[in-house]
Amino acid sequence: MRSTLIATLLLLAFLACNNGPDPEMNAITVLEKELETNASADKIEALMGLYEQYVAAHPDEVEADAQYLHKAAYVQYTGHRYASAVKYLKEALRNFYPSTKTPDNALFLASIYKNEMKNPEVGNAAYYAFLQAFPNHEKASFVRDSVLTDSMDLHAEIDSLRSRIYNENTNRYDAQVSNEFIGTCEVYGLLLPEDPKTPDLVFEAARTAGYIRSFPKAVELYDWVYTRYPDYSKASQALFMMAFTYDNEMGNVDRAKGLYEEFLQKYPNDDFADDAQALFQNLGKSEEEILKALQKK
Repeated sequence: MRSTLIATLLLLAFLACNNGPDPEMNAITVLEKELETNASADKIEALMGLYEQYVAAHPDEVEADAQYLHKAAYVQYTGHRYASAVKYLKEALRNFYPSTKTPDNALFLASIYKNEMKNPEVGNAAYYAFLQAFPNHEKASFVRDSVLTDSMDLHAEIDSLRSRIYNENTNRYDAQVSNEFIGTCEVYGLLLPEDPKTPDLVFEAARTAGYIRSFPKAVELYDWVYTRYPDYSKASQALFMMAFTYDNEMGNVDRAKGLYEEFLQKYPNDDFADDAQALFQNLGKSEEEILKALQKK
């Protein structure tokens, strides 16, 4: 029932402005205006759907896409859905960094982490990364003088977090420190995508996410490394780890199959090629079936 209502809202918005020069943008404008007087959950969800559909259909429209993702984040923010707001801002930064909206998206992300999500470590890291990325921005002085009260060496902070991920006293990975390390590496990469350290940091963050069994985050970050940094020395390993995680940790055989095939086709001579081939051949098999197959050899 709910999905039917949302679909109807989307259709009505589209039809209401189908005579304009850009029906998709006009449909978005119609719902945006309606939300000013009636911010119902259904209309918010419908608007989010329109934003997402537009971005997916027009991946080369960097300015419009970054603007719509910023608006989506703001709508979520005003509804106190901070995790969703962060998701949209990260998408804008990762996929549409050349946009003129990027500094605003970066500051918005830093503010949400620091003030609403009560994660000052990642929030401050985002602010310091912003200052490195945009030292001459009109808001840089305000951030430097009024927002940040303590000095931070971002690389030293990352090193400190890295050294504390594994707790020697408990012989376990510290989830809180690990998540701070992941978040700090992630905002570093989002705001400084061309920095030579970024591929290493994102790869480390992916591996750390696996350590604490945050597998969706791990594959998200491995995918980031593989797709955005194809010449990075560990790009092939990132692809293998995506397949392995889907296979062994998430039980998604179909997704793992496609990724193993892609790995074997693209990296037939890689150090992990034999492992990938063996895992590919045994996809979906029980331990007993694998043992029987080995005994026949």
